[in-house]
Amino acid sequence: MSTIDKYAGKPLRWQDGAIVHAVQTTQAVGGEPMLWTFCRQDVPDGEAVDEDVTVTCPACLHELSVEP
Repeated sequence: MSTIDKYAGKPLRWQDGAIVHAVQTTQAVGGEPMLWTFCRQDVPDGEAVDEDVTVTCPACLHELSVEP
């Protein structure tokens, strides 16, 4: 399975109430998408947005900076 971090060219983000996380996703067997943050938290169904908002999670920012 390959992962993606954009939908229709826009980055995926999730706000957990305090900070904004960068999100990755993959299509699971059976067609249901699986979403998680770069800092390895599960994203609740329907809460990720495809908006170019600023990521404020230090762990996600670190992972984004080391991505190839």
